Amino acid sequence: MPAGGGHLVLVDSTAVKQAYVRQWQQAQRDFARRQQEWHRFSHEERPAYERWVGQTFGARISELRATHQKTRELQQLLEAIEHYGEACGQTPHAVYQELLAEQQDGVSLLETLCAKIRGANPPDEARPDASDNDGAPWTHEPFDDADDADADAADFDDLLDTLKEMLGGHRRPKPNPKAAKERQLKIRDLYRKLCRRLHPDTGGTFNAETEALWHQLQDAYEKQDLDRLEALQAGLEIRLDPMGKHVSCSQLAAVMADLKQGVQSLRAMLGQAKQDAAWGFSHWTAREKQRTAQQLDADLEHDYSLLSRQLQYLENIVKKWRKPLSCFQKSRSR
Repeated sequence: MPAGGGHLVLVDSTAVKQAYVRQWQQAQRDFARRQQEWHRFSHEERPAYERWVGQTFGARISELRATHQKTRELQQLLEAIEHYGEACGQTPHAVYQELLAEQQDGVSLLETLCAKIRGANPPDEARPDASDNDGAPWTHEPFDDADDADADAADFDDLLDTLKEMLGGHRRPKPNPKAAKERQLKIRDLYRKLCRRLHPDTGGTFNAETEALWHQLQDAYEKQDLDRLEALQAGLEIRLDPMGKHVSCSQLAAVMADLKQGVQSLRAMLGQAKQDAAWGFSHWTAREKQRTAQQLDADLEHDYSLLSRQLQYLENIVKKWRKPLSCFQKSRSR
């Protein structure tokens, strides 16, 4: 054999593929188990827990929600009055009295204040100084900021490429329209092929696994992710015949890596779900429900007490502002 020569050695990949298939099957079982846990929590335990809380504390929660809404709206009104009074050099009391005098039936004080602010700040085109030196209204032709931004970005890219070339760097590869078109055609053809494989009307079997693959396919096509589409295709081939000649070791490795990533995502989601109060609700005993109900009752009472005190404080401010200014000044002078 001449020096530097070599022979092409054929390697039987059956053993390697079998090892990949075993790992892939184990990852599939792990994924299915965690997916079932997540489905049970999100579709069964969490809704059942929310129904139980609603039935047990529905009236308390409604009362708490109404108090919170009233407190938030009143706080927004008082803050708006204080800011407006500070900007106009008026006391909040005086502003509130003006709003009461200007308020119309069916209109809230906050809406009255908004109308008052709009009246004090007319649009620019309604102002007398919105004109040029000749007294004519200033006008301009419409322009497209997006086009100007794209043009500036293109000029900057060209300048950056030139500088890199002068300094010994390499110019960035320019996009190849032909390659981009070929890639789009490949994505479209692969998407249509996978749709035919999965759709029940063309021989696909409808189940939870097929539905999940269908959603993954739509997401990959929407993002124009060719690598993801090829991984989905390889996954379908593996499910049909993992040891088939059309399935390579690299495809098995890619699909297994993608499946492991899905397992990690589900593991993270389940980790957060286990911190949720509804976790394991389907296995709760009557004593566990009673203990949780007592804790929820105490939490609701605590929240309602805080909101009530805050609401009473705000209402006391409004009560003072409702008094005429003359009465308020007399009480302060005493």
